[in-house]
Parts: sequence; C-alpha cells; structure tokens
Amino acid sequence: MPSKHKFGNERGQTAVMFTIALLVIFGAVGLVVDIGWAYYRKQAAQSAADAAAMSAALAAYASAGGGSINCATPHVVCYATETGCATGITTPANNIESGCLYAQTNGFTNSGNQRVTFQSGVGAAPSAPGVTIGYWVVARVTERIPQLFSAVLGNPTALVSARAATGTRQAS
Repeated sequence: MPSKHKFGNERGQTAVMFTIALLVIFGAVGLVVDIGWAYYRKQAAQSAADAAAMSAALAAYASAGGGSINCATPHVVCYATETGCATGITTPANNIESGCLYAQTNGFTNSGNQRVTFQSGVGAAPSAPGVTIGYWVVARVTERIPQLFSAVLGNPTALVSARAATGTRQAS
C-alpha cells in the first residue's frame, strides 16, 4: 500500500531555509547601512576639514593685509604640533579659531566622539617637504561613530577621519 505522505520527514525544511536566508539578508543590509553611514560621515568630515583649513589660511592672509605672513603677524597663530580647537567659539581671536568656527558650523567640534585639530606654520609644510609656502595650515577632523549592525560582529565603533591642507603663497 502506497504511503499518503509523499515527503515523509522533510516537513519544515522550508522554514529552516527561510530563517537562514533571512539572517544572511539582514546581515548584508546591516553591513550596507553601517558602511553607508560611515561614508556619509566621512564626506561630512572632509567638508568640515576643507572649510576649516581654507578659513584659517584666508584669515591669516587677511590679517597680514595680503603681504608676507609669519608667526609674529597679529592674529596669526603657528602650531608646530597638532593642537585641538577650543569649544564654544563665537568670535574668533585668530586665524585658527576662525578655522575652528568653520568646523563647528559644519557640525564638528572638539568634544565627545569628535576631534578637530590644526597644525600651521611657515616654510615647508609637513605634508609637502621641500615645497616652501608662505603660510600653511593642516586641519584634521576625526569622529568615532557607533555601529548599529556591525556591533554584533565585535565592531562597536568606526573611526572616520579627514584631512585638508592649504596655504598662502609667499608675497613677491
């Protein structure tokens, strides 16, 4: 006599396979969300670094009246090592604070998970040895962003960073 059940003990396999496939799909979607958010924050950090470096260099140029800039020029600051921005700047007292204000306007402050630093000087910039620039500024913006889905895999945060360097040419 033939059996009524054609598949025997194979009942429920669809549910198991569907559950496994769903876990893989959610994992892939989570990874895409985390990477997409990190990419977005990286672009925002780069915009803030670009604006901050350009603002600091332009403020130095304006302080020198378009002439030669040196570290003794009023309202021009030179930092041989990376120096963090002060928080809560509303009226900049020097060119670096002007850059800090622009980073702050773009959503990056030197607090919490974010860090905004500057390095500046005259002569050869550390990023361009051998090239003499009238006055150079390097702005760095970093942020630790929490991971939503990758935290399950052991990565609770991701570090995004951006760097911008600019300078003013020497007066002729």
